[in-house]
Amino acid sequence: MDHRHLFNGTYEGASETVVVNLLEQYHPTADKIINKIHYNHSEEPTLNLLEECAKNYFEHYIMQLNKSQINALLRFWTSADTLCIPQLEVSFNSTEGLQRRPIANTCAATLQISRLYFSNEDLSQEFDIYLSDSSSKVFDSE
Repeated sequence: MDHRHLFNGTYEGASETVVVNLLEQYHPTADKIINKIHYNHSEEPTLNLLEECAKNYFEHYIMQLNKSQINALLRFWTSADTLCIPQLEVSFNSTEGLQRRPIANTCAATLQISRLYFSNEDLSQEFDIYLSDSSSKVFDSE
């Protein structure tokens, strides 16, 4: 719907093409998210190997998400549903068992994930639980 008539000819902003291109640029997709990720790897060889495996599982998980799941991941990670930041950070921790969960710092667009995932299925199941749980959408200052 064209609303330019509401401005009585005084509006000379961005063209529709420019706006559509901007929206498309910031629209999240699995490939765009993966391309924006910077991983903070350990320099210790054993930890680095575990982190590389977790990275592969995480990227595999992202690639299989549908549109609404991509939006949920991005909201969890950044509290936004557009890719309006230049870089997404991933750091690793060694949580395991019931303590293992993704931890998001939305201000810094940093996601902490455990380096102790040993299969795609483990990571996918746990991320699905946390991203679908309504309590994961509650901000906590701790």
